[in-house]
Amino acid sequence: MADQSLSETLGSWWSELKRRRVVRVIVVYTIAGWLVIQVASTVLPTLNLPAWSITLVTVLVGLGFIIATVLAWAFDIGPGGLHRTAATADVDAHPAPAPESSPSPTVAVVSARAALPLSSDTRKSIAVLPFVNMSGDIENEYFSDGISEEILNLLVKLPALKVASRTSSFLFKGKKASIPMVAQELGVSTVLEGSIRRAGDRVRITAQLIDAASDSHLWSETYDREMKDVFAIQDDIAQSITRALELTLTPKERRSI
Repeated sequence: MADQSLSETLGSWWSELKRRRVVRVIVVYTIAGWLVIQVASTVLPTLNLPAWSITLVTVLVGLGFIIATVLAWAFDIGPGGLHRTAATADVDAHPAPAPESSPSPTVAVVSARAALPLSSDTRKSIAVLPFVNMSGDIENEYFSDGISEEILNLLVKLPALKVASRTSSFLFKGKKASIPMVAQELGVSTVLEGSIRRAGDRVRITAQLIDAASDSHLWSETYDREMKDVFAIQDDIAQSITRALELTLTPKERRSI
């Protein structure tokens, strides 16, 4: 009985040493200490240091071994940093929680969407549709597209206005779609559309700004000018849109358009 009790005690003590990682520390420190002593025995004599310097290194390594063993028994390094090692009784009394079952894919997707921050962008939004070429001349198609693109580029320069990209807006070129449908697809609240008629050196540009929610006009204007005034027309349209949307422009923004 006494031998069995002694065997159980030694087994329990050995398990505790392994649980507290003392055995690992002893092995690692022994190898490191031996290397330090070997290096000191080789290097110190070449530096003309006294013979007792090697003995000092050996004593320091021995003291460090004792300190490392005590610290390994008392403390442990975990994700939260250095903490005192819990006793076996505490570990048994507070077992590690069982891992939770993985959520279903549907629940995971819903949870991920719920965790996403809501958009806080409160800017007015607009999409510039390609202006319709009413001249019947295919060459004027590039001209009408260019007018639409230039107006879009002017509006993009306004930080207070969110403008749908040209690529997305021009997907509706030549397609029959209602303004609310276009606005929903592009994620905007207003839509600018128009038409262009060109005859010689004269051009007539009609532009309409439409509120998508009510499908009603916020602003509309027709410009009948000479071709040399086309850039001024673009500026006038951009300025009129900012007024219709009640946007306050800074001096720098005014200069940019």
